[in-house]
Amino acid sequence: MLSRTSFRFSARGTQVACLTAPRPGDWRVETWSLPSAATGGVLLDDLQVRGPNSQVLPTDAGRVLLCQPLGTDAGGHDLTLGAPAEPARALATVPTLGLRVLEHPDPDVLAMAVSTASTPELTSTVWVVRDTIPIMEPVCTVAGLLAGGCWLDLDGRRLGLNQVHQGKLVAVVIDLADGTVIPLWPDHPDVRLLFACPGSGRLVAGDESGALGCAEPDGRMHWSARLDGTRGAFPLAADPTGEQLAVRIDYGARSGLALYAPASDQVTELQLPAGTVGATASWVGDTLRIPFADGEQPATVVALRPSHTPAAAQQPVPDRASDGLQLESFSGPSGPIEAVVHGDWRTAGNVVVALHGGPDSSWRLDHGPLLLGLAGEDTAVVGVNPRGSHGYRGAHEALHAGWGNADLADVLAVTAHITEQRDTTVQLFGVSYGAFLATLALAAAPTAWARAAVVAPFLSGPRLYADGGTRVRALLERLGGTTTHRDELGPRDLAHVAGQVRTPLLLMHGAADDVVPVAHSRELADQLRAAGTPVEYVELADAAHDPFAGAAAEAALARIRDFLADAPQGLPAGQDAAVEPRGGTELALERR
Repeated sequence: MLSRTSFRFSARGTQVACLTAPRPGDWRVETWSLPSAATGGVLLDDLQVRGPNSQVLPTDAGRVLLCQPLGTDAGGHDLTLGAPAEPARALATVPTLGLRVLEHPDPDVLAMAVSTASTPELTSTVWVVRDTIPIMEPVCTVAGLLAGGCWLDLDGRRLGLNQVHQGKLVAVVIDLADGTVIPLWPDHPDVRLLFACPGSGRLVAGDESGALGCAEPDGRMHWSARLDGTRGAFPLAADPTGEQLAVRIDYGARSGLALYAPASDQVTELQLPAGTVGATASWVGDTLRIPFADGEQPATVVALRPSHTPAAAQQPVPDRASDGLQLESFSGPSGPIEAVVHGDWRTAGNVVVALHGGPDSSWRLDHGPLLLGLAGEDTAVVGVNPRGSHGYRGAHEALHAGWGNADLADVLAVTAHITEQRDTTVQLFGVSYGAFLATLALAAAPTAWARAAVVAPFLSGPRLYADGGTRVRALLERLGGTTTHRDELGPRDLAHVAGQVRTPLLLMHGAADDVVPVAHSRELADQLRAAGTPVEYVELADAAHDPFAGAAAEAALARIRDFLADAPQGLPAGQDAAVEPRGGTELALERR
């Protein structure tokens, strides 16, 4: 089950690299020389990849810079350089909380890097990275976080970034010659720099609503009436003249590609199969290259000639799921609910309702290994994107101060439809935020489920805020997760609702989780066992927050599949699945 992610192009678009996994958790670096990429890339086996959070940055000279966290409590990141038919070379270990690498247009410079430190206060430092001593040369340090990054000129002197400090966002320009930092648009607070066209001098901006605008070389700023924030648009590349932009547009679980002409505010959507466009692109000459994945094949590099690609036609949502991933729409309490489906849930022997993490995330039509890995020979998987999922209109508003409210109602509505059509209970799976949501669903509808598996749940938003790190707290603040929603079910706190769960449950958590402390699952397991719920607790000694990303991926998926498949068959919907759990109630509790 091949998977590819994290595509990056070199500065001049002659090389592309990505992370690839021929099987779950077995991550490698793959690189191509362009323009020919149709036959697949070269695996750089000498570069040891720790997981999908690693970054790859190809250079036009054919080398690949690998940046990845150390995976220790002390933090830090490694920089390693590799190339086809050459041994990997360790460049530096950087003792920092976070580290990002950006391309540099000068072939004599390997990359730019932006590091983040949290002591005594949060600061960010910009570095020049070379493959000669000194490997890393600091340019400047600023307060807060630095996000994004694009070049405002062709010779690599002026770098644009977004500075976030004390709750405020300011687009800034850093002059690499003297390290000075100046605001880009002092009269436009909270406007982000998204993209730059060095050839034309045009800059692309975004506001809090997601609308796109352009700052012209003469200082004028104008906003698009077509890309007004309702369509999830993001600029990926510009043509050589800077007059046209390739823009990714999100449509829930899938995404499309459009050409945007800022001068006329004209948007032309290009015809692509249903699938997912990657987060980067390269436009060289008349050829635009993008990473693209659909429900049948893993991501690869696709070459388009925009002047020859026809405009898009409306594509209907399929009525039935095929052997690959497809989209299906269910009726919900507040409108349609989209789901990414593997197999046919109407006829399959087992059905797993799957809930994604995040919560600012979604299941995508991208040949994702997790949904495919949950499916078995006679098991269909329904990956639900409830309200609040990324890529849907009003996602932020649906979540804010309402974790486990509107999204829980959507999950229960989809499940009720499936169980009514099948006249049987279904299995439930959730990871991270989805594990929190899944446990709430088990409590809210205790007779709807045959079995459930949850991975890395947190007890509640406020509990996670108290126990989590800096990045977790920032996410909770941004998405309104510090407020506990309350209704007839009770407060959205798993310790409070645990006594209402009756479904046999597999609870899994990585002992090295630095996002959700493993203590949350330990406490939940104790609460469930005290209530008489049949629970099997599995603590993965060497796994972090996402056990499907590392060496334990295949074993973790197999354990979950086996547990869910052990559900009673043909159980009528409405009968309590937890009355007589198969295997009895003496289930093993594994804890370090």
